[in-house]
Amino acid sequence: MNKLATADKFEDVAWVLQDPIINFSQHVVDQSIEENCRFQAKAGLSPKITRRLSGRACKWCINLAGFYDYFDKPDDIYRRHENCRCTVEYYPGDGRKAQNSHTKKWREIKNNAKMELRKSLNKECSYPSIWYINF
Repeated sequence: MNKLATADKFEDVAWVLQDPIINFSQHVVDQSIEENCRFQAKAGLSPKITRRLSGRACKWCINLAGFYDYFDKPDDIYRRHENCRCTVEYYPGDGRKAQNSHTKKWREIKNNAKMELRKSLNKECSYPSIWYINF
């Protein structure tokens, strides 16, 4: 903090705040994910949590990495340390998608829906029967 207070230009010392802001932001997102999982568990779903490593992870993060049921998760699953870039994702437990707790992006758990769509589109096409010969 002394470095921030004594600098002439903020731009010269802005880098000092970068990691603490990122770490705090990730912590806030982790807390919201924890609340969502707790709510879903009370609603009768069976949420699952995944902690994924990022970059050169430390031993502590390596020990926490994995896929857990909400009720069997380690107490430290949402914790992080300085410069930690691990991600925490949760699966609602209803067969939908998985959500990254930091980016809030949803992704398909399986590509079955896309496969079924492609199969149905293929059936709709009127290709000559010669195209379906197995070699």
